[in-house]
Amino acid sequence: QESKLLKVFKAELEKCKEEMQAEQDDEMEVVQQELTDALDEIKYLKRGCEFVEQEAKTSSAELKQFRRQNEEILAEIAQLRSKNEELSTENELLTERYDDVLHEKIECERVRKELREELEDKAQLEGTVAEMEMEFQHLLEQQEAAKNHLEEAWGENND
Repeated sequence: QESKLLKVFKAELEKCKEEMQAEQDDEMEVVQQELTDALDEIKYLKRGCEFVEQEAKTSSAELKQFRRQNEEILAEIAQLRSKNEELSTENELLTERYDDVLHEKIECERVRKELREELEDKAQLEGTVAEMEMEFQHLLEQQEAAKNHLEEAWGENND
């Protein structure tokens, strides 16, 4: 009977062992699947990290490039400000020169007008002098004619 009991116990033990092995195999499969999933997730996260790292390197390089471009732009702005100051100074000098030239032009116009008036006055005076010379010549001729007439009359009177 012992042997029968031992056989039943051994069979029960074997059955328990097989059930435990099946449970262990199931658990092992689940753990292995979880491990595979975890490894896949780690690989995915690693790729994500590599992508983020690459993006960071790219962004860093772009940032350096932007900084360099910004520095170049700031240098250009400084040059343009300097050029603007030079042009402003030159503009002020040209404005002063323009004002001086404008005043000179106005003065020249005034003098030209005065000279034109003087020339007109002179031309009018010359015209008047010419008329007076002609009148004087006419008077001389009349005086000469009168003198000749008087001399004739005097000569006739004396005769």
